[in-house]
Amino acid sequence: MKKFLVLVVLSLMTVTALAYNGTEVKAAIVNGITTKNLTTYEAIKTEVETVVNATDLPSPQIKRNTCLYLTAVFTSRYGNAEEFKKAFTALRTNKRSTFEFTLKAQRIYGWTNEETYNFVMQQFRENNNSASVYQFGKGVEIIIKYGPIVNVTTQKADLQLLNRLASPKLLKNKAEWEPIVAKIRTALETY
Repeated sequence: MKKFLVLVVLSLMTVTALAYNGTEVKAAIVNGITTKNLTTYEAIKTEVETVVNATDLPSPQIKRNTCLYLTAVFTSRYGNAEEFKKAFTALRTNKRSTFEFTLKAQRIYGWTNEETYNFVMQQFRENNNSASVYQFGKGVEIIIKYGPIVNVTTQKADLQLLNRLASPKLLKNKAEWEPIVAKIRTALETY
C-alpha cells in the first residue's frame, strides 16, 4: 500500500504541484533513488530537484535551499565518500548549515577532533541563520562533545557566543529552542 501511494504521489507530481509535505517528498525521493539505483551526486541532485520543484513551496529560494539540503541528506545515505564530498561542498559554497553532516565529513576528510570543533564554530559564526533548530542542535552537541579539547577560555567564549545566537530564537519559538539553550547554559555553568 505504501509503495502504491508513493507511486501515485510521483505520478501526480508530474501533472500538478503538490502541497509540500516533507515525509511524502522524502518518500518520493527515496523511491526514485532506489528504483533507479542512483548513487552519484548529480543523479541524486536531479532526482531531488524533480520532486521538490513539483511541490508548491512558496519561493524559488526556498525550493533551492530545500534541494541543497535534501541532496546532501540523500547523497550522504546513497552515495560514496567522493559523492558526499560534492554535496558537502555544495552546502558550504551556498552558505548553508552543515552541522548534521559534520561528523561524517570528519571521518571522510580525516579531521582531528580539534579541527572538527573549529570547523563547527566557524559555521556558527558564518552561517548560523541558515540552521534549523535540529541542525543548530547538532552543532551544539559537537561543540559540547569536543569542547574539552580546546582551552577553557576558548570554550567558554564559544559557548557564550552560542548562547547569544540561540537565546533570541526563544522569542520566536520557545518550545523548540528551549532544550538547545538549556544545553548551552548547562555547559556554560561548568566553567
